[in-house]
Amino acid sequence: MGKAIVFHFFLLLIYSHGISQTFIEDFDDISNLSDWYFLNNSSSQNQSWHQGDPTQFSAYQGSSNSFIGVGYQSSSASTPVTLSNWAITPSRTFNNGDIITFYTRRIDVNPVFPDRIEVRLSEDGNNLNVGFAPEDVGSFNTLLLSINPALSSSGYPSSWTQYTISLSGLNGPTNGRIGFRYYVTDGGPGGSNSNYIGIDSYTYYTAQAPPTNDECVNAIGIDHTANCTPVQGSLEAATESIPGCDGIANNDIWYQFTANSNASSIELLSSSDMDPVIEVFSGTCANLNSMICLNATYDGENESTTIGGLIPGQDYYIRIYDWYDWIPNTMDFSLCIETFDQCNIDSGINSTSENEICGDNNNGGCYMTNPIYQDVTCGETVFGSCWAGNGNKDFDWYRFEIYEPGLSSILISSEFPVTVDIYNISNCSLPQLITSESYNSCEQNTFTVNLLSGTFAAIVKPTTTNELLCGNFNEYEIGFDFPESIVELNLSETIEFCEGSPIQLYSTNQTEGVFNWGIGGNNIASTDTLLVDFSGSVYLNYTNQNGCVSPQSETVEIVMNPLNSAIFSFETNFLCIGEGITTPTIINPGEGVFSSNSGLDLNVTSGAINADNSSLGVYLVTNQTEGICPDSVSIEITIEDCSSIEENQLVFTLIPNPCSNTIEVSSNQGGFIYIYSSHGNLVYKGVKTPELPLNILTENYCPGLYYISFYNSEKSSIQKLIKL
Repeated sequence: MGKAIVFHFFLLLIYSHGISQTFIEDFDDISNLSDWYFLNNSSSQNQSWHQGDPTQFSAYQGSSNSFIGVGYQSSSASTPVTLSNWAITPSRTFNNGDIITFYTRRIDVNPVFPDRIEVRLSEDGNNLNVGFAPEDVGSFNTLLLSINPALSSSGYPSSWTQYTISLSGLNGPTNGRIGFRYYVTDGGPGGSNSNYIGIDSYTYYTAQAPPTNDECVNAIGIDHTANCTPVQGSLEAATESIPGCDGIANNDIWYQFTANSNASSIELLSSSDMDPVIEVFSGTCANLNSMICLNATYDGENESTTIGGLIPGQDYYIRIYDWYDWIPNTMDFSLCIETFDQCNIDSGINSTSENEICGDNNNGGCYMTNPIYQDVTCGETVFGSCWAGNGNKDFDWYRFEIYEPGLSSILISSEFPVTVDIYNISNCSLPQLITSESYNSCEQNTFTVNLLSGTFAAIVKPTTTNELLCGNFNEYEIGFDFPESIVELNLSETIEFCEGSPIQLYSTNQTEGVFNWGIGGNNIASTDTLLVDFSGSVYLNYTNQNGCVSPQSETVEIVMNPLNSAIFSFETNFLCIGEGITTPTIINPGEGVFSSNSGLDLNVTSGAINADNSSLGVYLVTNQTEGICPDSVSIEITIEDCSSIEENQLVFTLIPNPCSNTIEVSSNQGGFIYIYSSHGNLVYKGVKTPELPLNILTENYCPGLYYISFYNSEKSSIQKLIKL
C-alpha cells in the first residue's frame, strides 16, 4: 500500500518557569547515542527507529538527516497489524516541575495515513521493560502525552512542531526513563494507518528556583572597569518583570553598574539557541528610563553596543532576556561591561592615513591567503580606525624591517580600549608573538620592545569585540621609532692641516645607511667619506638601515693653514749668454731660499740669474719656503749661446698654433722635441724623423703658454705654443 501525507499545523505548548536545562539530544548521529535504546514490539517486526530519511523531509535543525524516524515499515506484514516501536531515553532522576520538550512531524503527502505517538514514563529505574506484545507497555505505564490518539487525518502536524510536557504527580525524586512509543493500529504496509514521522531536538529541563537577579531590585552588580572580567549568566527559570522593548520578555534577568566614566561598552556572548535582547536603563528600579533597546542579531549570535553620555557615579541597569516566547534549548551567556572615556583624537599634521576604509578588514596580514600589510618607516605616524561588532573585530597590520637590533618604541593613543601586538613575521606562515600591550581609551602610551634583525608587524585591534561603529570613537594614532645608531667620526675636536694636503673624514662604526655631511646648517656632501680641503665646523647626519635619523655627530673644527707658497716664474725658461741678469716673479718675495745645480750664477735670496756668468746647460732652480706650511717649487732653466742662432737654428713649423687637441711639427730635418710649461716643467719628450711630420696630442694640457725645443747634434730652435 502506498503511504502519503497532507500538510497540517498543530501546536501543543505547555510552558513553565523555574527550570534549568540538563540534557539535549539533536540526533546528529544515532550510532553515537549514549544510553538510548530502540525496541520494536510490532507484529511481524521489521524496521526499528533509525537515522532520519531526508528524502521524506529535512531535520528541524542541523544536517538534513539529524533526526530519528519511524513508520509503517516497522512491520513486514501484508495485512493490517498493530505497530509498537519504542525509542527509550537515558535514565535519570525526575522531579515534579521538570520540563520535556521535543519537535515532531509527519510526512506531508496525500492521502493521509494517520500516525500516532505516545510519550510514556517508567518509574522503574534503568528498567527497559516494554513487554513483548504490541499492546504491552511494561513498566512505562504512565502516559504523559499522546499525539493524535484518535488516529485522525489531521491529528498529527505536517511541519516541525514543538511539544512541551511538565511532570507532576510524582512522589518525590523518581529514577526512570522516558519512552517514545510509535503506536498505530491498523498499520503496517497492509493497513489503513501509519506512514512516516520524525523526532528532533529532545530536551530535558530539571526544576529549579528563579535566579536571584530575576527582578530589578535584586540586580547583580558588575564592576565597571577598563578590562572587564566576563560575568556568566543564564535565563534558566527566569520570569517576566516588565514587558519587553522588543519581543517577549518572559525570562528577563537584571544587572547593575555604577558609571566611572562617560562611556561604556556592553557585550553579550550568546549560546547557540538564544536570541538575546539587551535593554539599558537609567534611574531607579521604581522609576526606570530606557536608554537603549538592542536586538540586532538572531539565534546564537552576540549582541554589543556602546553607550555614551553616562554620568560618573550614577547607577545604570541592564536587562537581558530571550526574544522568543518559548524556552530556548540553550540559555547561558557571558556579559562584559567595559568603561572608557569618550574623546576625540585628531590626526597629526605629519601623520599618514591608514590605507583601509573603515568597515573593511582587508589589511589582514599573515592571516590572509595573500598577506596584505601597510608598510611603515622609522618616525612615521599613522592615523587609522578600528571597528568591532557581532563578535568580529578589525585587525590593522603594519609591517616594518629591523636591520640594526635594539629598542623599538611604539606610541599609541586611541578613542577606545586598544591592544597592540608585535609579531615576528619573517616566516609569515608561522608568525611569532613577541609582546602584547593593552591600554585604556584617551591615553597616550609608549612601550618599548627589544627587537633583533628581521621582519615584524605591529597589529592594532580593539581590546574586546564590543561594538565600535565607524565614526563612533573608533580612531587611533600609532607612531614607530626603531633603533637609532650613534655616529662616531675618525677625527674629533680641532684638526689643523696645510693647504694642499686635505684630510679624510668618515664614520668609524657605520658603513651602511645614508650619510649627509654638513657645515653651518647646510648639506655639503652625501658620501660615506668626506675629503676636507677647507676650514669650518663639520658634522655628520646619518640615517641607518632602519630608516632612523641618528643624533648628529660631534662637530669637528677644521683649520686649513695657508701654504707659504714658493711659486716663482721667469718670462722665459731659455736664457741666452749676453742677456745679463734675469729676475723671476715671486708670490712671496723674501720667504724662500733659491738653489740649483752647479754652473748657474743664481742669487739665493732673489732668485736672479746672471746668464753671462753661467755655463751652457740645463739647470733645476728650486725655491724653498719655511713656516707652519712650507713649500718647494722647481723650474728647469736652459742657458744657451744665441750668438749664431741663424746659423744654428733648426727651421720647423707648428700647425695649428694656438692649438686645442693636437699640433703637427713639420721640418725637413730630424731631431729631439721637448715641450716645457711656462714654469719650465717638461711635459713632452719625443723624436722627429727627417721630412716626416710629428703629431702630438695636447688635449690634456692645461690652457696657457708652452715652449717647444727642437734640436739635434748640430742645430736647435725654440718656439712658443699657445694651448687654448
